[in-house]
Amino acid sequence: MIISKNWLNEFIDLKNISTDELVKTLNSIGLEVDGVTTIIAPKKVVVAKVMSKEKHPDAEKLSICQVDTGNEVLQIVCGAKNVEAGQFVAVSLEGAQIGDITIKRAKLRGVESNGMICSSTELGFAKINDGIMVLDNSIGELTLGKELCEYPLFNDELIEIELTPNRGDCLSINGIARDLSAALDINLKEKKPFKDVDNAEGIRRILNVHFSDGIDGNLNIKAIELLNNIENTLKVKLRLASIEELKDNAIENLLSYTTHASGVLFNAVDLSKLCNECEQISLDVKTKENKEFVIKYKDKELAIAGITQNEEFKIDKDSKKIIIIANYVNPKIIANTHKNYKNTDIYRSFRGSEPELNIGIDYLFNLLQLNKNIKIYGSSCQNTPSKEKISINCNISELENMIGQSCEKNDVVKILKRLGFELSIAEDNLYLKVPFYRHDINNSADICEEIVRMIGIDNIKPKPLDFYELNRTN
Repeated sequence: MIISKNWLNEFIDLKNISTDELVKTLNSIGLEVDGVTTIIAPKKVVVAKVMSKEKHPDAEKLSICQVDTGNEVLQIVCGAKNVEAGQFVAVSLEGAQIGDITIKRAKLRGVESNGMICSSTELGFAKINDGIMVLDNSIGELTLGKELCEYPLFNDELIEIELTPNRGDCLSINGIARDLSAALDINLKEKKPFKDVDNAEGIRRILNVHFSDGIDGNLNIKAIELLNNIENTLKVKLRLASIEELKDNAIENLLSYTTHASGVLFNAVDLSKLCNECEQISLDVKTKENKEFVIKYKDKELAIAGITQNEEFKIDKDSKKIIIIANYVNPKIIANTHKNYKNTDIYRSFRGSEPELNIGIDYLFNLLQLNKNIKIYGSSCQNTPSKEKISINCNISELENMIGQSCEKNDVVKILKRLGFELSIAEDNLYLKVPFYRHDINNSADICEEIVRMIGIDNIKPKPLDFYELNRTN
């Protein structure tokens, strides 16, 4: 699991926490850090704007650009195919150190060039395209002449975490932030709920979903329509490229981006590939023999247990009307059924994805709503079965005996609440309800482990083992 401190900071305020302290905390709570990589743009690389572009008179593949760097307009010869007038770009000024190269004034095919318009890879970041990197306001307000390293996205740390198989709840930025909230005693930032725009056309104009009784899984189905071609923001591209999940399709990228951020799993289906002439399409959701649910259109299975089965209906660059399916299936069902479905990616669902689907829906559709070329249909088709959370009763004395030292009751309560447990207290007795995303919590010993993780094993005072030989009379 790869996270970045900048991305994590969108969920929990870490401005006063150093990277060293963050890494130490992650290790102490059982989220083992494999490595940390600092990614920072070189000095003297600034935000600039391409004012004009002309063909080089003696080189077909080169362009002569006039570029405003805030203090002056520089002439720069550029070989990238995607450079255009009006773009905001990253420009290396004279004296900038780009890898092993120091930028100098030069002549390219007889034309003076006073800097370099850069790609993401030239600046030491992941590859997002085959040309120069075009800047947008997803990184912050674009100010001509401002050094790129002053933007948090270009001055960050990538942290790679090795997770044990039982911690599927931490396969997201949100899940790791939740654990850090308990360990550092810092509140999580409030999540912005998504709201349909006034007078939005309802989803039932184009889609009807029938849910059979007894479906053991959460589903939230919404619909969008692409009014024009869309492109991902630079922030989305860079972050996905850094975790090696950047694809050619903008919607697929947003689904991957949201899953990495929230832990909620998504599928997307092209409605026109189901029925190009239909004004309204009907889907059925039924349960199969191992309690896995299947989403069907007529006799065709679109997804089983949340896993896409039919590649025929996947979205592509020409897709217009798209249904987006957020889903959760109990990982025990995945364990019993995954052998029946070959060549499917079950890494997240097998370990336990985020069951609170609105976390992902809100995150994704707040992003989609920023793009004027996307029409979002109002409301959704949902299935959220009523389930009882696992109840665990324990008392402070029992926990102290397992830990081996006394604990402040208020500290124990605070830790468990920040980790998402519901609890009530009667004297020293704790009555707990386990959050659905913690599939690994079953008894008071597991509760003890959570408290020890957050206190820190190094903060448990060592003491000798008392061993007594019992008197035996025969």
